[in-house]
Amino acid sequence: MMSGAYAASLLQPTLFPKTADDLTFTQNVALQSAGYEPWESIYDPETGRCISGCLYPGITLADELRINQQNTTVAAQQLIQYVQNYPERLNSDQFNHILNILRNQALLDEYADVLAQYVPQIVSEENQNNNNQNTANEYLEIISDYAANLAEQQNGNANYPQPPRRECWPNSQEIPIGQDLPFGEPLKNKPRISSSYGGRIHPVTGQPSGHNGIDFSVPVGTDVFSPASGKVAAVWQDDTCGKGLRIKHSNNYETVYCHLSRVLVEQNENVQAGCGVAKSGNTGRSTGAHLHYAIKFNGNYINPTSWLGRNQD
Repeated sequence: MMSGAYAASLLQPTLFPKTADDLTFTQNVALQSAGYEPWESIYDPETGRCISGCLYPGITLADELRINQQNTTVAAQQLIQYVQNYPERLNSDQFNHILNILRNQALLDEYADVLAQYVPQIVSEENQNNNNQNTANEYLEIISDYAANLAEQQNGNANYPQPPRRECWPNSQEIPIGQDLPFGEPLKNKPRISSSYGGRIHPVTGQPSGHNGIDFSVPVGTDVFSPASGKVAAVWQDDTCGKGLRIKHSNNYETVYCHLSRVLVEQNENVQAGCGVAKSGNTGRSTGAHLHYAIKFNGNYINPTSWLGRNQD
């Protein structure tokens, strides 16, 4: 098996057009196994075609964003199945998080009836059997009330299975113990977002680029937390991401962290939701101290904005 050092050497600049096609299959496997991947896509300002870090050779930025939006929609739709399979795992905040994700992806109307099946105490049999259709906002209010009642019942029931205690320091009380999906933020107190997800002019190269995550403006050394329980998939350092970390979670989710000053966990280590995993920094291709945070689903980047709980722009 090829070493991480060899894999890192493959990240050196290559001849134009610097796409994945410039690497052999074996080299690509070596990069992936070491935890590396193209963190940023760069586009030629004249042709509009991708010249570095491409999902596919020669695509446009609009193509990349369209593909990522398709992946985001698939991830949102999968949350319906999660509600159906594991309703007992959700507290009121998590339930509302799912509802807001569906609403931001314009899916709440489509799945409102499915979600309503999980509020039998509130949605009467008459409403279920007649032709009156509740609006999305009405369902949102109904389901939110039910989720709050459910959480209260769970908290007051000594027989209800409780998640494991969070035995780590530092930790974030803003992240529910035992959470297995990456809801919420990896930092405390909702810091300022300095660069949103989507297309942008890269602050270092000055070229059009695809930004697959969100940048939080925080000082070097700020505690970074895992928003969900999982296992460390990769720890590495390169010229672009800097010191990086990728954590694999359940339901085919992964979270990615870049520009760190320090990583507090090791590869293959299990982590609990809300536990500190790193310190933010200014490593790699960066213009100032910040945390780059991204979410992947089924191996593909998605728009993480709704998963954070922030309003969609």
